[in-house]
Amino acid sequence: MYETESCDGELTYQELAASYKELYTRSVEVCELLEKQKKTISLLHAERSDHLPKIFDLNDKVTQLNSQLEHLKKQVRMMNTGIDLLEEILEGQNQGKPKAIGFDYRALNKQQQNQDKKFFPVVGTYDTTMSKPMSQHPKEHQSSKSKGISRPLRCHNCGRCGHIRSYCYKLYGYP
Repeated sequence: MYETESCDGELTYQELAASYKELYTRSVEVCELLEKQKKTISLLHAERSDHLPKIFDLNDKVTQLNSQLEHLKKQVRMMNTGIDLLEEILEGQNQGKPKAIGFDYRALNKQQQNQDKKFFPVVGTYDTTMSKPMSQHPKEHQSSKSKGISRPLRCHNCGRCGHIRSYCYKLYGYP
């Protein structure tokens, strides 16, 4: 009697089979959904690896463009300062008339032409040819013999002895 009677809380075989069947179909749907998500994730990872170098390149370009922008801003500030100074100079001029694109120097030139020019006569005789060619460098630094110094002078520019950097022939030319 016990086996044939059923309680209200017990399920029959058909009910259990139906619930297991529902669970199985739901499990299959979830597995298919997971497979689709895995494929989507792998595609997104591939796209990410393709886009990362482009992102790094674009970040470098942004950095370069920002530095160029800062440089141009500095130049514009300097130009504005220069323009302001130029305007102050032009406003401070009493002679001549400022024009829209510049300064009229005709009045100044006329004043300079009207001034008396004075020439001084040459006293003594003047020889047009030089009696002795002048050297660019003082004689004391041209010779390798040094006065009062036991070691010879050494140039810091070329490394040769006999002169110092301020009289180096490679920097300033030969006499």
